Amino acid sequence: MEQTTINLINSLGYPIAVSVALGFFIYKMWNRISITLDKVTDTNNTLVLTNQSLIQKVDNKIDKIEEKVDAIADKMSK
Repeated sequence: MEQTTINLINSLGYPIAVSVALGFFIYKMWNRISITLDKVTDTNNTLVLTNQSLIQKVDNKIDKIEEKVDAIADKMSK
């Protein structure tokens, strides 16, 4: 690795060698970030589906409670 770096600097010059190295670093980081963001997006999609299911269940339970309260109110008003 060291010999490759030295040969690159000797043949291209230090600024160009550093530019190539930085470009390679940015490319690798971009790929790593893209993979991480894909995983985060998948997790968020799963959470959205889970939250929708939870909200539906809570909404159904609230509807049942409202029906029971209305029935009790009807009994008490008679």
